[in-house]
Amino acid sequence: MIGDIVRCAYKSAKEKSNDLENSLKSKLWIEELAKEFRLKFCSPHYRVFSSDYYENRDAFKINELLYDVSVAKIGRVDSASGKTELEFISSCEWLVESEFHRSNSRESIIDLSKLFMGRSKNKLFVVPKSTTIANWVLSDLTNIFPQDGSEYFVALVPHPVDWFKTEDAPIVYSLKAGCWAEV
Repeated sequence: MIGDIVRCAYKSAKEKSNDLENSLKSKLWIEELAKEFRLKFCSPHYRVFSSDYYENRDAFKINELLYDVSVAKIGRVDSASGKTELEFISSCEWLVESEFHRSNSRESIIDLSKLFMGRSKNKLFVVPKSTTIANWVLSDLTNIFPQDGSEYFVALVPHPVDWFKTEDAPIVYSLKAGCWAEV
């Protein structure tokens, strides 16, 4: 499932970004990824949060929840007055952080730390493919991923500057028993 979500989001972002600068491509990437999650979690029992998605504002007064993309299971409870029903997040299915710096490991470790802090069934970390950061995450950092009951995934996605220079597709890995396996 997650491999399909990442690949479809990448294809869509690439198709829509021909004349955009890299920072806007990165932003588009996040929204396309969130859109793919919305397609998979299309139910009144779930909400997908991302910075440019405004349909959660009525219930939650915000667009995103600390992460680039969050997929949350929703519960409902009567308000204190009993006059209305309020939605709340009962659990989190996915937390996603995407960091396209090619060589700034500090930016990457900050986003990865955010994933470690959160409580979710699944966590996805996106880094640029074919960079020192990708190699660093998949080799040197494997031992820092907590065994906290979450499933961890890393997606290697071509950097926005390379989108029209390569036909490379994203690769998604899952961490199982301390080793990365392609999904």
